[in-house]
Amino acid sequence: MSLLYQIQEAFPDGKTVGNEWYNINCFICETKGLTRDTKYHLGLNYEQGYVHCFRCRTSHKLAYFLKLADTDINSDDLATTFAEKPSIRVSRELVINFPKEFINIVDLFDSRYPSYLDALNYIDKRIGIELALKLNVGFCNISDYANRIVIPMFDEDDTIEYFVARAIYTLPEIEDLYYLIGM
Repeated sequence: MSLLYQIQEAFPDGKTVGNEWYNINCFICETKGLTRDTKYHLGLNYEQGYVHCFRCRTSHKLAYFLKLADTDINSDDLATTFAEKPSIRVSRELVINFPKEFINIVDLFDSRYPSYLDALNYIDKRIGIELALKLNVGFCNISDYANRIVIPMFDEDDTIEYFVARAIYTLPEIEDLYYLIGM
């Protein structure tokens, strides 16, 4: 007997949505102080093994939820079924390099870069200099990634799969900078 069939038997008032969701009225919403759910907000993803209410934002593993709902479905089998998640790998065609204007944190001590002190302060507060050196964190001073910290993400082979860029200035700080330089 399929898992979807067992879920439909346990919750007959639900409806199938798409290829992997079965939605029911969320009984957890009422315990959180919301009115009774009548719009099928609680989605049971029977392919990936989790439950999420799109109204009260509750999320659980499907096996735990079925125990919580006191159903006859054997949730111990589900726990082992969904225990191993397939690893998501980025194909080799998507492996990228740093932006060409990337400055390594080691080189940030050069006063040629006007924002280097702000970049170092940001890195020190948010990441820590020692960890940033290990992760090869850097900074971009010009172009598309101007005034951003660049944090690389590596795979198991220490190949850069992608990077994340975070702005070191907030909007009020940028307005203050423009005021100081007369723009």
